[in-house]
Amino acid sequence: MARRIRIKLLYQSMKKLLLIFFFLFSICCFGQEIGYKCDIYQFFKNDTANTTIALMQTFNANGKVLSETYKGYEEDAVSGKSDGTYTYSYKDTFCITRTYSGISGDSTKTFYYYNNHGQLVRWELFTNGLSFEKDRQWVKESEVFYSYDEKGRRVLYDATKLHFNTQNKYTWSYDSLGRIKSHHSYNNNELIWIEDYTYFDGGYSYATIWYENGQPTHRQRGEDPTVYTFSFLVDDNGHIVKETITNEKGEQISVKNTTYNPEGKIIKVVAVNGDNEPEVTHLYVYH
Repeated sequence: MARRIRIKLLYQSMKKLLLIFFFLFSICCFGQEIGYKCDIYQFFKNDTANTTIALMQTFNANGKVLSETYKGYEEDAVSGKSDGTYTYSYKDTFCITRTYSGISGDSTKTFYYYNNHGQLVRWELFTNGLSFEKDRQWVKESEVFYSYDEKGRRVLYDATKLHFNTQNKYTWSYDSLGRIKSHHSYNNNELIWIEDYTYFDGGYSYATIWYENGQPTHRQRGEDPTVYTFSFLVDDNGHIVKETITNEKGEQISVKNTTYNPEGKIIKVVAVNGDNEPEVTHLYVYH
C-alpha cells in the first residue's frame, strides 16, 4: 500500500506539472481586467460544518485565469496541501510570465516564449530562495524547450540541460485521428514511464507502466501492482465528468466526479477513495 501511495503521489506531482504547462499554454488572453471571480470551498469526508475557502481565482472577461490564491487546498487525501499565490501577465494574446509567491516567502517566476505560429517553444523558471536568506537573487532552475511535428502537434519536451527534477524529457506520439497514442517520460535517455492511450465511445483511458533499468517494474515485482489505468468519461461538451484510477488487478484506487453548470463552468468536484468514500469535496461559487 505504501508503495502504491508513493507511486500515486509521484504521478500526481507530474500530472499537475504537465497540466500546469498545458494550461499555461492555453491561457493566452486579450486583457488584464477582472471579468469575474470564483471561490472554491473545501471540506473533508462528510464534514460540511468545517467548510472553508481553499482557493480563490480571478478571471478576465474571456474566462482566462489572472490569479490563483491557495489556502490549504487539497486535491485528494494523498496529494498534500497547496498554499501561495500565482499571478499571470500577458502581452497581446500570449501569457508571458507566471509568478508564484509562497506563504514562507519563497517565490518563483516563469517566462514563456513563442514562435511565429503562436506555439510555446521555451520557458524558463527562476527561484528567489526562502525568506530567511539574505540578499536573495533570482536563480534559473529550469529551462524547457518544445518541439512540434509538421501538423503542429507537440512531440517533445526537453529540459535535459537544466531542470528541477529527474523527469526532464517527455515525448508524444499520435494516432491517425490526431489523438495522443503514447506519452513517454525520461531521465535524459532513461525511460521512467509510458502512458498508452485507448479511446472509446464517451471517453478515453491510458495505462501508466513504470520502468527501472529499461524493464517494466511490474514484471520485476509482480506481487506489488504498479500498472495504473486512468479512465476518463467525457460529456457532449468535451468536459471530463469522471476520472477513475485502477491498478492492474482491477482494484479501484480513487474516483473523481466533476459537475458543471449550464455555462460549462465547474461547480462541484468530489474525490472518492477506493472504498467509494468521499475524501475531499470542492464547491465552486462564481461572482
